[in-house]
Amino acid sequence: MNRTTMRILFLGVFISASVLLWGNSEQVITIFHFENTAGHPEEQWMSRAFADGLGSRLVSPQITLVEREDLESVLKEQKLGLSGISDESTALELGKILNATQLIRGSYLVLDGRIRVSVKVIDTTSGEILFAVSRDSTIQEYFDLEASLAWALGGFYGVTPNGMGMSASQEALQFYYKGLLSLDGEEYDLASKSFQEALALDPSFQGPRDSLEESYRFLKDFRKARYQREINVLYKRLDNLMGQASQEPFQSWGDMISEKAMKGEDYQELTSRIQEHPELTWGSTRAEVLWHAQTVMMEIGDYAVEYFNHVQEADRMQDAVIAISMEAKNRMPDDPFLPELIYQELLVWYGRESWENVLILCESLMIGWPDYRMMWAIEDFYERALEKNQE
Repeated sequence: MNRTTMRILFLGVFISASVLLWGNSEQVITIFHFENTAGHPEEQWMSRAFADGLGSRLVSPQITLVEREDLESVLKEQKLGLSGISDESTALELGKILNATQLIRGSYLVLDGRIRVSVKVIDTTSGEILFAVSRDSTIQEYFDLEASLAWALGGFYGVTPNGMGMSASQEALQFYYKGLLSLDGEEYDLASKSFQEALALDPSFQGPRDSLEESYRFLKDFRKARYQREINVLYKRLDNLMGQASQEPFQSWGDMISEKAMKGEDYQELTSRIQEHPELTWGSTRAEVLWHAQTVMMEIGDYAVEYFNHVQEADRMQDAVIAISMEAKNRMPDDPFLPELIYQELLVWYGRESWENVLILCESLMIGWPDYRMMWAIEDFYERALEKNQE
C-alpha cells in the first residue's frame, strides 16, 4: 500500500460520517478533476472547469454528487489534491471511503486549437468501466462541448441535464479557474485580480465572488474579506428568493408544508432547509417574494458602492429592480402587493433624478392605490418632480 493510499484511508473516519448525512440516494457520484494530458499550463484551468461544470449540469434528485468543497478542504489539510490522484487504485479507494458508488474521471488533450475530451464512469466496488464517451471540438466551443458530455452522461444516468453551466461567459470561466490555480499556488494578489476580471465579465457568477473573499483573507485584508462576505450573503439570499419566485406553480413555504402534511409525507428536510435559509419563508405570494428580492438588490447596490465604489454593480441591481416592477405590472396587475414593487421602482428613478418617470409612477400609485401605506412619501416625490420639471 503506497503512502497516498494510506493517507486517504486515514481520512475515512472523518469523511464517511459526513457522507452518510447526505442520505441513501441510489447513486452517489464523485467527479475528479480532469487530467490535462499534454500538461500545458495555459490549459490547466479546464481540469477543474470540466469537473465542476458537469457536476452543476447533472444535479438531480436521482443522484447525489459528493460535495467538492468539503472534500477538498480535508484533502488540502493532508496535502493531497484531487488533481494529484492520477492512479486508478487510489481513486477507487477514495471513492469507497466517500461512500461513492461510482467515479467520473476524464482527460483532455488540446492540439492546434482543438480539444478532445474522454470521460468514463467507473464502479468503485469492481473497478469496471460502466460507461465511456469521447468528444472533439474547438476550445471556442467549450460550452457546447461541456453540454454534449453532460447529455451523454445524463443519458447513462437517466436524468435530464441542467441547461445552465457555471457561467454565461467562457472568458469569465477561464479567469475564475486561473484565479483558483493562483490561489492554490499562494499567488493571492494575482488570484484576486483574476476573480475581479471574472466578475466584470459575468457579474452573476457566484464562484469568483466567494473565492474573492477567500483571497482577501489570505492577503490579510480582513476588512475587505468581511465586506465581500456580507455582499456574498446577500447574493445567495437573492438567488434563493428569485428561485422561489420563479416556481411554476408558485408555492409559499406554508403551501409546501401543508401539501406534505396532507399527503402524510415527512417534511423534516424542508424545515431543515428553511432553518438554513429563512428567506424562503419571506412571502406568501409571488409578488411579495419579488418585493423582498428587490429590497435585497437595493441593499447589494448600497454595499457595492459603500464598500468597493462599484457604481456599475449598483446600477445593475437598480436595473433589475426596475425590470421586476415592469414585468409584475404585466403579469400580475391585480395582485394587492403590486404597489410595493412599483414603489421600489419609484425609489430608483427618484435616486437617478429621472423626473418624468417619477411623475408617471407617482400618478399611477396615487390613482390606482390611493390608500397605499407610503402615500405621504409619494406625494412629496410628486411635488419634487413637478418643481424639477418646471425649472
